[in-house]
Amino acid sequence: MRFCILALILSGICLAAGSEENKFSYGSIVLTNQFGESTAVYSRQVLVYAADRTGGDNLHSFLKEQRGTYLSEKKALYIMDRSMIPSLIFNYLILPVLKNYNYPVYIVNSKKQVELFPVKKEKVSFIFLQHGRVDRVVYIASVNKKELHVMLSGL
Repeated sequence: MRFCILALILSGICLAAGSEENKFSYGSIVLTNQFGESTAVYSRQVLVYAADRTGGDNLHSFLKEQRGTYLSEKKALYIMDRSMIPSLIFNYLILPVLKNYNYPVYIVNSKKQVELFPVKKEKVSFIFLQHGRVDRVVYIASVNKKELHVMLSGL
């Protein structure tokens, strides 16, 4: 009898843990860009995630030539990881530069949020979503204009 009760309790805990995990989606994450505007990650189809400077520089050289609405037209969100950058350096050196960009850069501030985005060193992650859940991830080392247009069109 005790074994049955213990088994029921443990299975209930496992079911609860499993159901919480299954309920997770990017819809619970709201990010803010360099202009102070917030958006839900769920609302986009493509997340373009640059975890390091190499990826960010490649993207910037492409995006600076596009209209400021290019990413929103493609239902894409450009996300930058700044979790390792000290606040003083970010606020006084990097943020003023970002504010001069003609496109929004959504900023991941915490290491906890960083863990939610798939990444490979020195590559840009293109995370394709369906209903806020990851459908597929493509990693690109060097980004050229043609590849970016194709990636942002959803392949």
